[in-house]
Amino acid sequence: MVGCAQPPPETETVGAPATVPQAVAQSAQATQQKPPAPTAEPPLPDFSAISDVPTLKRTFYAYLHSMVLVANDRIRAQRQRLQLVRQRHDRKEDLSAEQIDELAQLAAEYRLDLDGGPIDTAHLDRLRERVDVVPAALALAQAAIESGWGRSRFARLGNNIYGEWCFTPGCGIVPQDRNPGATHEIADFDTPAGSIASYLRNLNTHTAYSEWRVLRRQQRTAGIPLDAHELAAGLTAYSELREVYVQRVRDVIRQNADLIPPPPDPMTEP
Repeated sequence: MVGCAQPPPETETVGAPATVPQAVAQSAQATQQKPPAPTAEPPLPDFSAISDVPTLKRTFYAYLHSMVLVANDRIRAQRQRLQLVRQRHDRKEDLSAEQIDELAQLAAEYRLDLDGGPIDTAHLDRLRERVDVVPAALALAQAAIESGWGRSRFARLGNNIYGEWCFTPGCGIVPQDRNPGATHEIADFDTPAGSIASYLRNLNTHTAYSEWRVLRRQQRTAGIPLDAHELAAGLTAYSELREVYVQRVRDVIRQNADLIPPPPDPMTEP
């Protein structure tokens, strides 16, 4: 498994002029930090028991693919509602109380500080850059690398598919090879879907992946389908291997392209 030395979560403050009530902003700050995840999926299979490599790959991708789609569908629905807010804002119409409340919740989930409530076009654009899907081909390739095709200790014991770190004592599994003085643990999730939701949120929020989000926005602006191979270029911060890791992700995407059905739509929405 390639360890991803992920720094602690951050919240970015975006200054902004429409007013969000202070009570709503306070409510947003109290939003639960972990994104919700579906709980109906079957438990992680014993991938280490599958000795045939093609069968292992097919089983791994088939198991995780639907969970990635469900998590992306939730984000896509958020993005569509955000687009409606942006259109209403552009028409200089007042936002409804429900829209204001949802903006506050989205800002909390995607780690953008409303700073007491102001909203302007720049804030909405910054939020929309974060509220977006991750191509399944990329999510599955990283899952395969980070979990050793579902066979890693952290995947088996903690449903951690992406090697995500946590920094609160007792939050996860202590790595056996952790350096002296290091305090990180490998996050423990109730379900693999929880790990997927956390991974998507990590790419969508952390400053370490701001370049990745810029690449995705550029593809959106160009009106082309999201390209997992090209987006991998923004993942140098995910591993200490940096460019070598990017190439590894691209190799897994290319070698296993036939295991992923084409997306239901070209994902070129604005």
